[in-house]
Amino acid sequence: MALNSEAPWDQFCPDDYVKRNYATPLDVDKKIVRLVGKHLVDHFGGGLRGPVKGVDVGAGANLYPALCMLPWCSGITLLEKAPKNLDYLRKQADPAGSGFDTAWDAFWDELAAYPEYAAVHDERRELFGKAADPRPGDLLELGGTTERWGVGAMFFVAESMSSSREEFLAAVDRFLGVLEPGAPFAAAFMLQSEGYEVGAYEFPAYKVDQPEVARALDPLAQKVTYHELDFTLRDGHEGMLLTLGFRRSD
Repeated sequence: MALNSEAPWDQFCPDDYVKRNYATPLDVDKKIVRLVGKHLVDHFGGGLRGPVKGVDVGAGANLYPALCMLPWCSGITLLEKAPKNLDYLRKQADPAGSGFDTAWDAFWDELAAYPEYAAVHDERRELFGKAADPRPGDLLELGGTTERWGVGAMFFVAESMSSSREEFLAAVDRFLGVLEPGAPFAAAFMLQSEGYEVGAYEFPAYKVDQPEVARALDPLAQKVTYHELDFTLRDGHEGMLLTLGFRRSD
């Protein structure tokens, strides 16, 4: 068994990760972005609710979850454990810079099909620079925080940080636990993952299927929809699962 504390997070290379996964946008990621965008548009009603604080736990070198939350957030916490990923996020969010890399425009273009995103199209880089707050932190240690967020994302994190079932369950619990009652969320999982490589380093994973994800979400989530995506990014997993729902309010 490989625990989260034992994985080589100091060696996680965001440049390799982005080049391998996002430099050429995949149809499956475009579909995920469209589904998440619709979920948030349906909830926030064109800005009738908000602004709220958003959080992306284990943000890594992936900006599209934060871009999905952007129109409705006064701030977006990008919680990240790996030091090089934090450096990447800080560069992408630097308000004194030129804005996030053009590689992410393809994902924004999917969101811009919705009027709520199209309305802030010209300001998207400026808004991201103002809202994004890269912050060092460990998802498993969120249980002690009293801070709460009004919308949340967790993409390919809970099952991709260790091979421990206990840590997988704890990660899902910590994520949902920091959301305000009724807050919308989006969480994605690699199904039956055996682990993965970034650069020259191997990272652990815990094998999950849809029933196990549902059991993990059930104590703190409500009105969850499940989208099983028949796409394999690499050898050693059996598709992806996108879950869209809300933090329990009872």
